Amino acid sequence: APPPPSPPPPPSSPPPPQPPQVCLDNCGDYNGWSGDGVCDDGGPGSEFSVCSRGMDCSDCGTRLTPSPPPSPSPPPPLPPPRPPPPAPPPPSPPPSASPSPPPPPTLGCADSLSWEDAWGDGCDWYAEYDPGCTTYSDYGQQSNCPSTCGTCSSVPALPPPPSASPMPPPPSASPSPAPPSPPQPETYTYEVRQENAECANQWMNLGEYASAELCSLAAGAAGCTTFMFSSAYTSWGCRCCSEPDPPKEHSLWTLYNVLPPHPSASPSPPP
Repeated sequence: APPPPSPPPPPSSPPPPQPPQVCLDNCGDYNGWSGDGVCDDGGPGSEFSVCSRGMDCSDCGTRLTPSPPPSPSPPPPLPPPRPPPPAPPPPSPPPSASPSPPPPPTLGCADSLSWEDAWGDGCDWYAEYDPGCTTYSDYGQQSNCPSTCGTCSSVPALPPPPSASPMPPPPSASPSPAPPSPPQPETYTYEVRQENAECANQWMNLGEYASAELCSLAAGAAGCTTFMFSSAYTSWGCRCCSEPDPPKEHSLWTLYNVLPPHPSASPSPPP
């Protein structure tokens, strides 16, 4: 008899899902940085960070969409509220016979005007409802209300502070010599190298400046000999050239040369 047929192979598992990718040419104002041969999206291998990842696809290639940040952890629970303070004891009825007035305060013996017990009552409350402080327990009134509680003998009068001897006048200091004048910064000038052109290769972006003159000062201080600047779009920045030639045609850029510096005149010393 012929052998039984072999069972069919199991179905292959589907391929894993690919992470989301971005590939657009929408980098900079009016897409000015897309397709210029320089990767400007701030991702791996880019030279500049002008736009988001995946927005300079012609120069940087396809980028993976970054995963969303983890959700923040919930705040810790609030502590339970504190219990309210105990209720104050009821005041005792005044005696039928009028009590004798407390003795007048002596020097260094006076009730505190700022002290309060746990229920918010001060020395005036004890003077009205418990003169002599004999009805209620001591909540601090014995030491803070000596005149009302009759404990003045335990509070000695403070001695007068000693008179301070006058301080001798400080010796007159000799005038210090004037500090030397700081060195004056070097001033750089510039000239137009070629209009409607940009560098063959860019080196660095020195930031945004309002004019080519200010851009030349920053470029000279950074050691650049040639830079590109756009008067129409100053937000594009002041950019040094690593290789100015052969220049690329661009209607909004202008190439400039940095001329040798001229040190500023030093001010004359004071008389």
